[in-house]
Amino acid sequence: MSYYNRNGQPYSRRRCDDEGYYHTYCDVCGCNTEHEVGSCVPCDNRYLDNKRIREARVAKAAKG
Repeated sequence: MSYYNRNGQPYSRRRCDDEGYYHTYCDVCGCNTEHEVGSCVPCDNRYLDNKRIREARVAKAAKG
């Protein structure tokens, strides 16, 4: 069974660089971005930034 990305290329044709990252289409952000272990690096970075901001708001609200 072979799986294809949004561009119609089989996943086995991904080219990894020396750090283990590869470029493929991300359905979430709609761009051809760098991926690591199946997740989009820019989307992961946005998620972590938003999580940090949410935690800071909760801490500030609890502080009074």
